[in-house]
Amino acid sequence: NCDVIFEIGMDFERMGAHSTILMARSSVFFAEFAQGLPDKEIQIADVQPEEFAAFSGNQKTEIQSPIKDCIIPKWYQ
Repeated sequence: NCDVIFEIGMDFERMGAHSTILMARSSVFFAEFAQGLPDKEIQIADVQPEEFAAFSGNQKTEIQSPIKDCIIPKWYQ
């Protein structure tokens, strides 16, 4: 299950992600999440949902269901 929720792009599309994947891919997320997970959504307006999905481990061929399920890379299935 997702443990962090983002609002991405100008339309603030809600997307769930796994903090451990984000921490492994970004020193910024590592520093942020090492202090604990946020208790509200994180807004990132200057990134497109497709770009965030690719960065967070979700490609077009993988499951993506905003907030309901979560972004789940195929290798987690």
